[in-house]
Amino acid sequence: MQKIALILFGLIFFTSCSVNRIRRTVDLPMAETGNRGKIMESVINQNVTKESFYIQKADIEINAQEGNQKLTGFVKYTRDGLYLISLRSKTGIEAARIFISKDSILVNDRINRRLYCASTSYLSVKYGVSSDIIPLLFGDLVTGKSLNDNVKCVEGKSEFVSFPVESGVKYEIDCKIYKTLKAVSRSNISSDGLEIRYSDFFNKEGQYIPGTIDIKDIKGQTNIKIEIRKIELPWEGEIYFVPGNNYEIIKLK
Repeated sequence: MQKIALILFGLIFFTSCSVNRIRRTVDLPMAETGNRGKIMESVINQNVTKESFYIQKADIEINAQEGNQKLTGFVKYTRDGLYLISLRSKTGIEAARIFISKDSILVNDRINRRLYCASTSYLSVKYGVSSDIIPLLFGDLVTGKSLNDNVKCVEGKSEFVSFPVESGVKYEIDCKIYKTLKAVSRSNISSDGLEIRYSDFFNKEGQYIPGTIDIKDIKGQTNIKIEIRKIELPWEGEIYFVPGNNYEIIKLK
């Protein structure tokens, strides 16, 4: 379950504005140096979670203490905050299907025929990552109380710390495109957290998307790299989760 939880946060990290992925680093004019309000507003305007989307295919590479693994998956997201994630082996066998709402997580473990149930607070307690910062995994800015109000661009970059709910997030922003280059999230209640690096940005219809996202847990035990192969945004579909039939139910606390 620990590995599934980490993969989960990696999977929902990506989106773009086209079905076919375009991967290239953009060369743009420097954004104007401004005050905190202008910088924050510009970054928020680049958030990709403003729309529902469907990541139809993603390649996932996991390096962990237990070994290395390659998977494929899909992610569906709706603007009301629902996520549905499927993880498959390279041979096409579905290993897990994960549903996340604002207050609950359900995981169909198809290999062991188990249904895991947990509240979203379980992620904070167990892994030090609040579900409130899930959009961070798309390269979005998650707003909250700021540690420093005097945020400016210096040599093309801006750094600041924000506190959405109980999680503190340190951002490094590229002032050329107003997108996050690096985000480090730590929980106030544990030493766990995530470090996420964004690169290979591309531009589609005015939206700047990180083409590569590398995720590692703060303790250095797991690294995840995901590449999106096919995606649709905006997406008009709905999300349904069907619990496994006659699965063993395991409640996580």
